[in-house]
Amino acid sequence: TIMTIDCTPHETTRAVLPELINRSEALPEPENYFAGQSDTTAVLPKNILLFHRDTLSPAHRDDNVHNRYVLLCCLKTQGTLFINEQMLDLPEGHSTLIPPHQFHHYILPKKSTNWLFITFELPESQWLIPLQNRTFPISPSTEKILLLLLETYAQKEASRRSHTLTHIMGYLLAYLIETSTEKQAEPSAPAAPQSRSVQIMQQVNRFIYANLDPTLCIDTLAEEVGVSASHLRLLVRTQIGMGLGHYINRIRINHAQQLLEETNLPVKIIAIDCGFNSSQSFARAFRRATGVAPHQFRKNGNGAKT
Repeated sequence: TIMTIDCTPHETTRAVLPELINRSEALPEPENYFAGQSDTTAVLPKNILLFHRDTLSPAHRDDNVHNRYVLLCCLKTQGTLFINEQMLDLPEGHSTLIPPHQFHHYILPKKSTNWLFITFELPESQWLIPLQNRTFPISPSTEKILLLLLETYAQKEASRRSHTLTHIMGYLLAYLIETSTEKQAEPSAPAAPQSRSVQIMQQVNRFIYANLDPTLCIDTLAEEVGVSASHLRLLVRTQIGMGLGHYINRIRINHAQQLLEETNLPVKIIAIDCGFNSSQSFARAFRRATGVAPHQFRKNGNGAKT
């Protein structure tokens, strides 16, 4: 297993020396002195940004499609998170990883939040797949690494800080992968019962993603979830802080971003798949949302906004 970082200051050499001796003596003799251990799939994260939120205003939740990873740590105030059509409960003391180009939003908590956001870029992402679409506890060992990350982020020496920060962040991700994989086989605790509003939002999400075509309208959606159109509009605005029409459009644009990024489908086909009546209307909506035309987004590999 991965050895956890001990952030306790003034650790004496004498205290760790016997353990180092025992572990060194237990090492097997190498069969080949030119063949060591390495992971060719793992790369270090870059462009790391940390920030804290004690409230989630509509401004924080509106433009929430981007080309960065988001490690969300719920320190206090549990929340409900939607990543595309999937709903995740995020209890206190847990975290989750949101991959790039995933439309995510939050059910507005009734109390002040205490959430730590760590965003970063990673050119090769296959090794992070075990962390996606799930939550994992912030263990005491994870907390130590997070404290070291925060301490390093606050340092004034930029060159030293960025170098160390990159390696601590890489270690944190590797540790989360190993510990979360070990606990996958354990039975998960039963989820807390959801309110009727959250249940409706889950139905709304699933129906929109399953019916991304030009015929999708608010009346059809309201009938599907068993409420009036006016009640559904009010519910969505109250729960996530944006209008229902805008919400549907953001889902369409997000789906288009994923198809542009991950497939070679012609823009005309992507427009139809995402529920636009024409390539022209799709291009206008896409440019308003991302700042670039669809073909430019595909050429760049990401949007102008992050």
